[in-house]
Amino acid sequence: MAPGRPFQPGQSGNPGGRPKKTPLTDEIKRLLRQKAEGSAYSNAHMVAWKMIQRAKAGDVAAARLLWEYVEGKPTQPVEVNVAEEARRLAAQHGLDAGELQRMAELIANGKA
Repeated sequence: MAPGRPFQPGQSGNPGGRPKKTPLTDEIKRLLRQKAEGSAYSNAHMVAWKMIQRAKAGDVAAARLLWEYVEGKPTQPVEVNVAEEARRLAAQHGLDAGELQRMAELIANGKA
């Protein structure tokens, strides 16, 4: 340990970093847990019920939102021209384009 330094070089005194502050999210979660006024159900239950009713009535946006929360957003395919990208990166970093392309193809096929 260096004199006058409480930590070794490269060692953080706060490895988790600054805590994330989410005051709006925390407040919304708190309110959703509360009982809805004049009801035996929570606000979260009431919101979910309303979204389901809207989806059943044909509200496509409500149906999509429910679907994405329950099933997750559908994955979207991304096409990459490996040879072109390898040439671009090779030129940018002074590397061999053929070797980059071979490595990229191995990684894409799960063999690297």
